[in-house]
Amino acid sequence: MSDYDAILLPRTTQELLENDKKLGLGVRGIYGIGYPQVPANGAVEAHGATDTIVAADFGKNNTNTGASGTTVHTLPAAASHPGQVIRFTALAAQIMQIDPATGEAVWLNGSGVVSKYVQVAGVIGNYIDLWCDGLGYHVVGYAGVVTKEA
Repeated sequence: MSDYDAILLPRTTQELLENDKKLGLGVRGIYGIGYPQVPANGAVEAHGATDTIVAADFGKNNTNTGASGTTVHTLPAAASHPGQVIRFTALAAQIMQIDPATGEAVWLNGSGVVSKYVQVAGVIGNYIDLWCDGLGYHVVGYAGVVTKEA
């Protein structure tokens, strides 16, 4: 992989900061790191029932439209989606549970426990943005109540 490729798709926060140095940007600090986000007016994918997330779901607003209870969404292996972002938005008043692949973690506020889920509370409008670094998924934005399995 060339330095140019590494600049386009950093896999970890450390690599992102190292790429900043290569570009002469200095260290931005955690609040200055710009992660990709799914635009609020981006494509929508409704998941009214429990399912497994596929490559085509990344870059979209994934909703629970039509759900009559908690929906569980299992993420694919992180190694297959470095640099990708996905949003889960509650459009039905039902909980959305997002499970990482077996042996991987979803990081929320600096805490990531292997094989533990995050949940978006069942309040219409709550959402969560996840960014994949190729090793796991990181919550990089949310609105409303988002919790993590202990």
